[in-house]
Formats: sequence, C-alpha cells, structure tokens
Amino acid sequence: MEIRIATEKDTNAILQLDDEGGFKERLIKKYICPIDPSKVERKLILLAVEDLEIVGKIELIIGTRGDSEKIGYLRRLIVLPNHRKKGIARALIEKTMSICKEDRVIALDLHVVEDNESAIALYKKMGFRIRHKEIHMRKQFH
Repeated sequence: MEIRIATEKDTNAILQLDDEGGFKERLIKKYICPIDPSKVERKLILLAVEDLEIVGKIELIIGTRGDSEKIGYLRRLIVLPNHRKKGIARALIEKTMSICKEDRVIALDLHVVEDNESAIALYKKMGFRIRHKEIHMRKQFH
C-alpha cells in the first residue's frame, strides 16, 4: 500500500470517498477547522492507494493558535468498507503524524462523534486522549 499526497487529478476519487463517509456537500479547496483560517500554513489530503485504487483518505491542516504554536488538525478520515481492518487508517494517521513532526507541530487535534467506537479505539491506541466533549446544537430555519 502507498500513502501519497492528493493532486487535482484525484478530485473525483476524493468526492466519492467523501460520499462514502457521509460528507455530501464538499468543496475540495475549502476547509473548516479549529485553526483560525487566517493562520493556516498548510493543507493537504493524503490518499491510501492499493492496487492502483484509492481506498482511503485523511485531511491534514497545519496552522497556528495564538502567536506561534503550530497545531495540526485531522479531519475526514475515510476508508472504503471493504478495505477496513487492514491498517489503512493507522497508516494514514501515522503519515500525518510524521508530517507534523517534520513541520514542528506541537499537537494534533481531531473531532470524532461519540458513537464511532472503532475510530475512538484506534485514536486511543495511537496516543490521542479526550480533551473534552462538546454538544452540537442547531436552530433550523427551513
């Protein structure tokens, strides 16, 4: 298996993975994360490729909080169902951690829904710890 940085040629495959992961609406070039958008230094999408097929992806955003601390943020980790339990998610996360270390990032954050037990277990095995829990609220207008 190969982990590589996505290019514009991968847009359709990324959209298909996002659809598989439940992310219906998507703009490849826009990101929303806890890092102030004006302080984002680097954004990339990493792909897992197996036998010439893109089978997984993860997005990494590196930016600063405050004046100088670099923070990484992981989002939209998706592995196709028939390729799960093969270490692909772990390999994608390990690659992002390697990039973060090279970029002198001091911490790597992510959000995960509370009932995604397999993802939480993987993140914990890889050294992530729960910082706090949030409640998501919405007022619907239409």
